[in-house]
Amino acid sequence: AVGRETSAIGALIGRRRAAEALARKIERDVAAAKRGIRRHPRVLVILGVGRTPYAMLANSWGGDVVRQAGGRLLTDGLRSPSGIARISDELVVARNPDVIIAVPHGNPGSIPRLAAYYRSNPNWRRTNAVRNRRVYVATGNSLLQPYPHVAATIRDVRRKFLKN
Repeated sequence: AVGRETSAIGALIGRRRAAEALARKIERDVAAAKRGIRRHPRVLVILGVGRTPYAMLANSWGGDVVRQAGGRLLTDGLRSPSGIARISDELVVARNPDVIIAVPHGNPGSIPRLAAYYRSNPNWRRTNAVRNRRVYVATGNSLLQPYPHVAATIRDVRRKFLKN
């Protein structure tokens, strides 16, 4: 939706032509970033607030970016106006993600401790993600908020987390 929203903002501020050109570029870049996707692993994207996991849903920025990168969200079918939902360990185990991407939210000094917790959560130890050491921590903002360089984020997710 970044291209569509860019066009709408351009129209509002009287820069329709420039915004539409930028929107087309964004859409071309996204299409190029999505080319060649061959695998579609099951992915859990977590907004980590302390040790409480909130899953990013399809209607969240992070969830949509992961879907665009080829991931199948573990949370398919769940809905929330905010784009995130508290999930249980039982749901995580039952849906058995191939990849877990944790996006810690909080004090930067606590991120290493949170990362260690997500990688060693005893309740998730039987999931494919933990057994295959595919639990990752994303420390930047690229999965938290929209910006025009979404194609770069899609490529990063493919390369760093989905190996796709």
